[in-house]
Amino acid sequence: MPNTPTLTINGLELPYWSSVTVDRSIDAVADSFTIEYGNHEADPGGEINPLSFDGDEPVEIRLEDELLLTGYIDASQVAISTDGTTVSLSGNSKTVDLVSCPVMPPNDNLNEKTIESICRVLCKPFGIDVEVDEGSEAAAQTVLARFKAEFGEDVIDAIERAAQYRGLVVSSAPNGNLRLGLSAASRIETEIRLPGNLLSVSVSRDARQRYSDYYVSNGAPSDIEPDEEGQASGTVAHVEDPGVSRHRPLHLEPNTGVSKQSQRVAQAEAERNRRVGQSLVISGSMPGWKHSGGVWAPNTLVAVSIKKGPLKIEQEMVITTARLVRDASSSKVELELVHPSALKPDDVPLPRRRRKRKKAADPTVDQTELEAEFGDLGDYAELGDSWTDAETNPF
Repeated sequence: MPNTPTLTINGLELPYWSSVTVDRSIDAVADSFTIEYGNHEADPGGEINPLSFDGDEPVEIRLEDELLLTGYIDASQVAISTDGTTVSLSGNSKTVDLVSCPVMPPNDNLNEKTIESICRVLCKPFGIDVEVDEGSEAAAQTVLARFKAEFGEDVIDAIERAAQYRGLVVSSAPNGNLRLGLSAASRIETEIRLPGNLLSVSVSRDARQRYSDYYVSNGAPSDIEPDEEGQASGTVAHVEDPGVSRHRPLHLEPNTGVSKQSQRVAQAEAERNRRVGQSLVISGSMPGWKHSGGVWAPNTLVAVSIKKGPLKIEQEMVITTARLVRDASSSKVELELVHPSALKPDDVPLPRRRRKRKKAADPTVDQTELEAEFGDLGDYAELGDSWTDAETNPF
């Protein structure tokens, strides 16, 4: 039957099940799943004993020949009644350990490494590799002169800090690896339509998180006055949301490393655009798990055309959540979509490279001969060690 998933646990295919759900979201690095099967009085699951699971049972979920998820079962439950036996299994993709576990020494100092290399170092202890989407290679190969993962910091927090420097989105690949890609870089050719392929749809507008003015500064109140060109004076960046007519200002602290006025303006614009994009959310369901190019997935662009009743929407949106649901009789996908501006990354400046320290003078050189030619040099052999901070070294 089309759209029938295959479930493999500990290398054994689950021969029967009543429902399968796979949740994939741009806001969650680890995909999650639930599986239910039952009404088999004797040994439900055959050779698969759910009560013996200890949290590291490998799971693969496929749809026909396409791998959707590789992970572990985290929890199991067996319920027995007069109607039979029901088993519920739930778990996450392999990247869940990056979300749940801290950075351990000696991975705290990761200077002069590419973003991809930093992610590889942090993922290696968990047996997780790193994949880079096509078209995202240049961003992933950006070298960070200085980067430190704090001891005890969640691994995923450190990874996302590194990825943010080049606006990379962190997600889980179907094989369980960590994936790095640009925001909404791929496009789905299948159009979402009503009337058309949508079974149901709801559209919500929420302006509670939108503001008329966005200021980015260190909080000096005397600076929060725009000049004639609309730019705030001093070190304050200011942008407006023309869609909010009443006075609703928002003040933001500069992001780490943001010091220039242009960077603060970019941060304010990104914050405004994100809030505008998130104020319109489309939720809809469609039959099946696949579109013309594969299985529905988050962080992908799709054209949306909704023309029914009071709804008149004709624009490109980005999928933020794809929930794949399958029961004994049918399958469907539940999507959430927002405007692409909601995923526009903040402008994060790269850490500055330190200038290389000059080598100390060769102590084997005869200082008397040098002084005869250039005059008194003092203790020149110690000059190299006295300038250790590149920011204060004038040479």
